[in-house]
Amino acid sequence: KRDGLVIFCLKDKDLVPELHPVTCRSPLSERRAVEEFACYFRREFGWDFLQYSATDEEDETKCMAYLIRVADTPLGAVCFRWRTWKDAPDGWGLQWTWLHPYSRGIGHMTHVWPALVKAHGQFHVEGPISKAMLALMKKFGHDAERRNDVI
Repeated sequence: KRDGLVIFCLKDKDLVPELHPVTCRSPLSERRAVEEFACYFRREFGWDFLQYSATDEEDETKCMAYLIRVADTPLGAVCFRWRTWKDAPDGWGLQWTWLHPYSRGIGHMTHVWPALVKAHGQFHVEGPISKAMLALMKKFGHDAERRNDVI
């Protein structure tokens, strides 16, 4: 468990988030941290399955996760999966994102978004998406038009 004071202090806008890549070859503790955030995502959004497992063996050509950390403390995670589309070129899809509620709305995703685009190109954001994600997509001019899957 995290000390509530530590989480409160991490709300400071001056602290810069970093992306820490997690693959099937990363230490189990890092993969479990991503899995824990996937559990929070599933619970918060009412999904009936877990979208990431620490024991998955997909390599980084098919699945790439990142812990979002501030001051070496994980506050959330994002997960990309390689997709084969019927009506578009194959590419990366941002499957899910979850940030601790105290870490939302203070610019952490705005800060890491350019690094995600650099690593994965103009990826597709898979739905359904939140209003906050839609706003972030619009901020970066990222395929935010004609979305009918906003929750």
